[in-house]
Amino acid sequence: MNSHIKGEIKSLIIVLSIIFVLFVVVVIYWYFVNSDYNGVITKIQEDTFTLEPINAAEEADYNVYKIYFSEDTKIRGKGTTVDDLEDR
Repeated sequence: MNSHIKGEIKSLIIVLSIIFVLFVVVVIYWYFVNSDYNGVITKIQEDTFTLEPINAAEEADYNVYKIYFSEDTKIRGKGTTVDDLEDR
């Protein structure tokens, strides 16, 4: 191999390494940003609902989440629409 081909291979390896690192960073970021809340849906309104803990001790403090949604919100689980959430 001549020096030109070695330089091209070295450049290719550097570019592929950068792409791989960026891919790994995006996957890790997506994993930590992806929300996964569990609880009981209460107080459903036009564009919000409240998510409360399933089993709550009286003395303990828990986070209660107010979830905002729109017509573009994706719902996964036993239902696929907001109307399905109201039925549960």
